[in-house]
Amino acid sequence: MAKQGFFGKDRAKNMAIAFSILVGLLFLIEIVAIPLSYQNPGQGGTNPEDYSTKFQNVWIYDNITQDEKNYLIANSRTVAVYNYTDNPNFFEIEKTVNELSGQLVLERQKSDQVSMYFQSSRGSETVENLTTQNIFSSLCLVLTAPRVDCVSVVSQ
Repeated sequence: MAKQGFFGKDRAKNMAIAFSILVGLLFLIEIVAIPLSYQNPGQGGTNPEDYSTKFQNVWIYDNITQDEKNYLIANSRTVAVYNYTDNPNFFEIEKTVNELSGQLVLERQKSDQVSMYFQSSRGSETVENLTTQNIFSSLCLVLTAPRVDCVSVVSQ
């Protein structure tokens, strides 16, 4: 009698065993490959936990990265970018930043023109004519939790 080989008499049984082994191998590969795909060893970024301590008590900076801005906006904060030409101190906005106790984070940037840009999860506003009224109105429009005195601005 001739040999039947792998696909001989018990073909269905052998196919079931081969299929089971293949599915088991795919399952093992999946268990190892998926967790590894979430790790990115080449990219050394800062974790959001690090950002929370950075912005806990200090709200005025000369440089904030885009990742930090995204973190702040995602955590219900408003980012103000103050573009200045000569002097980075703008006492009126710095006073407001301190009054809001962390809801507003200010970034000062040296620029060729003076302007202010506000961004939050509610939207963004640009102020080129830095009057008290313009700054206050724009800030009220983007603050996640507007101040009580913003009611007159928001209702317009």
